[in-house]
Amino acid sequence: APIPGTLVAVRAALGEHVHTETAVFTLLNTETVLLEAHLPEADLSRLGASYWATYETTARPGVVVPILGGEGKGRLVSLGLSVEPKTRTVPLVYEVPNPAGHLRIGMALTLYVETARAVDAVVVPLTALVDEDGRAVAFVQAAGETFHKRDLTLGIQDGEFVQVLAGLAPG
Repeated sequence: APIPGTLVAVRAALGEHVHTETAVFTLLNTETVLLEAHLPEADLSRLGASYWATYETTARPGVVVPILGGEGKGRLVSLGLSVEPKTRTVPLVYEVPNPAGHLRIGMALTLYVETARAVDAVVVPLTALVDEDGRAVAFVQAAGETFHKRDLTLGIQDGEFVQVLAGLAPG
């Protein structure tokens, strides 16, 4: 074959006559894959101008991989120009290098797309939060075994961390 890949389908038998337009073999190359997300129409106005994104697979939970920005080596391929009538979503497509083969064709994953950016913000790991009747709280160690409960007002979330708008001070 003139391109690298793995043979995944054969559509003709040895000695069979086929038309020139007929596909005889299907090759699959997963060195680079396309990630397609379907953004709800209502959330389009929240989309950040940089289109910075990361993803996480169910096969490797907790491992957040950058697509754009920072260490990301992917690229934005397209943001759809029309809304799908049935789902009321717009496709967002990224091209991502996949040299280790962790991504499989048809695999489900979670895509985190930047909607806002905060610089010099107070952040805490998501694991530090406790949900108490729908409110986010954190416990701050005062001294020794003494802790104080703080009600938090949260801002933007970035994978493993969330911005704290009120309830905690730096340090």
